[in-house]
Amino acid sequence: MSGNGVCSTAVLPAAGINGAATHKEERSETPIQLEQRGRLPLPTATALARAPSPSPRSTNWDENAEYAAGVIFGCTNSTFGECFELALVGLPGKYLPLVESIAKDKTLIFIFNFSDRLLHGVYRATSDGRENMSLSAWTGSSPCAKLAARVKDELPLALELEDEASAEDGSPFPAQCSFDILEEFAPLPESEVKHVLEYTERQRFKFKLSHWQCRDIVDAFVQQEARARLRKLLKVMAID
Repeated sequence: MSGNGVCSTAVLPAAGINGAATHKEERSETPIQLEQRGRLPLPTATALARAPSPSPRSTNWDENAEYAAGVIFGCTNSTFGECFELALVGLPGKYLPLVESIAKDKTLIFIFNFSDRLLHGVYRATSDGRENMSLSAWTGSSPCAKLAARVKDELPLALELEDEASAEDGSPFPAQCSFDILEEFAPLPESEVKHVLEYTERQRFKFKLSHWQCRDIVDAFVQQEARARLRKLLKVMAID
């Protein structure tokens, strides 16, 4: 009997007789089990990049996954600002099946600006991908869109997504997903991830990413940041 009058005999045998086994079982729980119990935080993008990559031959993870590991959304100078203003990304309607494979809190999101061909990240989906979350997104009604409409340095190649879009009814990019910043890095030049992306034609690549592509892209972000910090440090120390 405990001090407050509640019998504790149901707890004592487990602690006194099988206590060691119980603790051992706790220690042997997998990271997934610990995460499900709220005892293991989600990894940061930096930790993900530093973790060792399992061999692709050892699992069919990507082939059997029920959701996309990562998705690249395209934008131009005229739509980039509005993505962050709305915390929303979108693609033309023909990409809806791809966007619908996005899972909240699981899929990584990257944004590729076709105007300057820079990749931005690392972001995480905060909703499942679906159609027309915002009918007014990228229709030219937001302050960012009105300001960007005056920008004159758009290249024809940077407008390829706009060419595929249709604004007849609602947003020209109805395949949408909300996102937040997982870890913000300086944007990556396309040349730094060209070996990771799967190109098709006309300097275009597939927007869906495997787990291994996501890992390699995050690693590229981390490595670029490390090189920049090293250059800054060497400059301060007057070594370079």
